[in-house]
Amino acid sequence: MPKPPRGWKPGQDSASEEELAAAKSYQAAVDAHASAAAELPNSRREIKDSSTPVSISLTDRVTRVFSRPAKDSATPPQMPKRLPGLVREPRNYTARELLIRNVMLAASVVIFGFFANLLVLGHLQHSVAQQQLTNQFREELALATAPVSEGDLNLMLLPNGAPVAIIDIPALGTHEVVVEGTDPASLKKGPGHRRDTVLPGQAGISVLMARAAAYGGPFANLQSLQPGTEFSVITGQGYHVYSVIGVRYAGDPGPAEPAEGIGRIVLETARGGAFMPTGILRVDAQLVSTSPTAPGMAFPELKKTIAASTQSSQPSSSPVPSGTGTPISSPTASPTAARSSTPTPGTSVAPSGASTPLPGETGAVSSTRNVNITLASVKALDPGARFTGTNTLPLAERELATDTSTLWALIFGLQFLIVIEIAALWAYRRVGLEKTWIVFVPLFILSGLLISDQFVRLLPNLL
Repeated sequence: MPKPPRGWKPGQDSASEEELAAAKSYQAAVDAHASAAAELPNSRREIKDSSTPVSISLTDRVTRVFSRPAKDSATPPQMPKRLPGLVREPRNYTARELLIRNVMLAASVVIFGFFANLLVLGHLQHSVAQQQLTNQFREELALATAPVSEGDLNLMLLPNGAPVAIIDIPALGTHEVVVEGTDPASLKKGPGHRRDTVLPGQAGISVLMARAAAYGGPFANLQSLQPGTEFSVITGQGYHVYSVIGVRYAGDPGPAEPAEGIGRIVLETARGGAFMPTGILRVDAQLVSTSPTAPGMAFPELKKTIAASTQSSQPSSSPVPSGTGTPISSPTASPTAARSSTPTPGTSVAPSGASTPLPGETGAVSSTRNVNITLASVKALDPGARFTGTNTLPLAERELATDTSTLWALIFGLQFLIVIEIAALWAYRRVGLEKTWIVFVPLFILSGLLISDQFVRLLPNLL
């Protein structure tokens, strides 16, 4: 009976003699390979020292640098670092599947653009518009050309979106430039002045409307204003301070009509949750003080400064502007003494101390680079007759109104989106998904934003 191998335990299979012989031969081969490897050099320096030096001429060295080594046809190609992806064959959709796919894609693009416009891009557009309006209105105040009525210096109707005032409500953290017009497009820029009412600071009731949540939400939390809270408005006629009378909703009785010569302002916005208007919220405020200059500079000091700087260069009297009924006695006279009669078409009222004729005037003088333009916030010109009345106010400029005048742009936008979808499907079948994605995704985003902007016009203007 053969002797069991070393390490064998009862219950284990014993190795045969053939297996033992194979193991011994394998171990001998491993030992021979290890001894051969031990004799080889262990570093590049040993390899370099053991190799036989071969002299190479300069010509051969240059040739090796600029020449490519010849490829051996017997050498297999090198394995690429990254295997190419599997190319999927385009799927052949049925007519029903193609219709459903296109409808779902169009709806996704429009919905994404709509929410992106209201929640993100709308606030960005509002900030950019306010910065531009601030620069424009500041320049108009410096040149004494800020509007004091519904018309400009040439008695041309102010376009929608033109700046007319600056409202500052510290209790709400609101500092906005007020634009003319209350249609949805104008209220994207900021609070709007309703055309059929007087401007803030003038005798009568002035109405300002603004959005509650979208496009900056200038009048958000307007209901939190308490009676007695004060805020200010700057116009081309001066600096006006208002005191809140109270907050009222639809059906609540309003305050009594203001007495003759008394100014009042009504702030209006949407009532209800964000982006879900359920009614109109109004805040009434009474004009408590008005001054020709903003706080920080007294009017007599301003007159003395201008009088000292213009004494040597300005005459004692100025020509009477065309279309006015009261001469301007001095370039530093109080602006309340420089009121003109009601303007007539074709004429303009020029500030005092003018030297350059205004367009459309014959003999009238105005100022463009005069020291008296610092009296911009002191100007008290007659606002004149209004162009727009309550009966002629467009429906798109009333409370919670929508604008349907640009439906044609919405239709063209939807057609543009359909054309993009058809072109994208054709490109997907011809060039693949990757190239189609790169080219058509920006087009889908652009069309979605254009269509969503037109959809926003169909929403209530106080949203």
